Amino acid sequence: LKRVGDLLYVLGETHDELGASEYAVSSGIQGGEVPSVDVQKNAAVYEALSSAIQRGLVASATSVGRGGLGVTLTKSAVAGKLGADVNLTKLPGSAKTPNQVLFSESQGRILVSVSRGSAEEFEKMTKDIPCTRIGEVVQGASLSMTLPGAKVECSLTELTEAYRSFFKHW
Repeated sequence: LKRVGDLLYVLGETHDELGASEYAVSSGIQGGEVPSVDVQKNAAVYEALSSAIQRGLVASATSVGRGGLGVTLTKSAVAGKLGADVNLTKLPGSAKTPNQVLFSESQGRILVSVSRGSAEEFEKMTKDIPCTRIGEVVQGASLSMTLPGAKVECSLTELTEAYRSFFKHW
C-alpha cells in the first residue's frame, strides 16, 4: 500500500482451497481442496495487469500466495505503514466463509492498488477478467476487513509486532 486514497482491487478468483495451506498446517486441519492452476485464466489476469502497468495505471501489485489474501493485505499494510478499509464479501469464486476468504491459497490472484484518477480506465482494461474493487488505502492505523458474516479490525502496531516476531531470532 503506497498512497492514501488509492483504490484496492483483487484480480482472479478466490476458491475454497485451503488444502495443505499455511492456515491448514498451522490449524492442524487435514484434507480439503488443494489449489489448482488454470493456466488460461491466470494468463489472462497477468496479461491484463501487464497492460495496465504499461499504461501507468497501477500504483502497486502484489501476488497473493502463501497464507492467502489476509496475509497479503497484512504484509502490504505493514510495509506501507498505511491502513486499509476493505470489503471481501463479493470476491468471485467458491470461498464463502471468513477463513476461506482470508486464507485460501487460490492461484493467479493479485492485490492491486490504483489511484482514483486511473480507476475508470483500469476497470475498463480488466472487464474481461475477474476483478473486484475491495476498498481503499486509508491514513488510519488499522486494517479493517468486512468478511462474510464478520468484521475484523487489526491495528497496524499489532500486525507489525506479529509479523516481526517471526523474524526476531534471525
